[in-house]
Amino acid sequence: MVSVIGRALLVAAACAALLGCGGTASAERGRRPARVIPPVDFTKSGGFAPVLERLHIARNGRAALRTGFPGSVETTRFRLARSRLASLRSGFAAAGLAGIGAAGPTSCADCFEYRITYRGHTVDRAETDVPKRLEPVITQLTAIVDSHLPR
Repeated sequence: MVSVIGRALLVAAACAALLGCGGTASAERGRRPARVIPPVDFTKSGGFAPVLERLHIARNGRAALRTGFPGSVETTRFRLARSRLASLRSGFAAAGLAGIGAAGPTSCADCFEYRITYRGHTVDRAETDVPKRLEPVITQLTAIVDSHLPR
């Protein structure tokens, strides 16, 4: 004779086996987060041999990289892996973009200039005036740009 609790356990097991209910692994596998990362805009410009690189990463991980100057702009489109997006989100959380103040004066003539916009906050910095906590984010974004530059 099966007790009431035993019957409940059997019903739950049958439900999980036949319908996939109660199992988090199958539910998570079929679902992708709608918003993996807030939009990111990153611009790198300047340098001794001037460059202009603009990267936009959308919420869903789709990205567009625009390189060149007016009259000769190339656009490369790609999608970032979820692991890369998670790493970026962690980097931005650690950097605390909203708490980074305005840039000070710089006398670097051939430096790269960076502009980063994330969660409604924009930071403009020359490469000689980047706070330590922002360096990992710039390194990540630069690596994304460098790996998708037109050949």
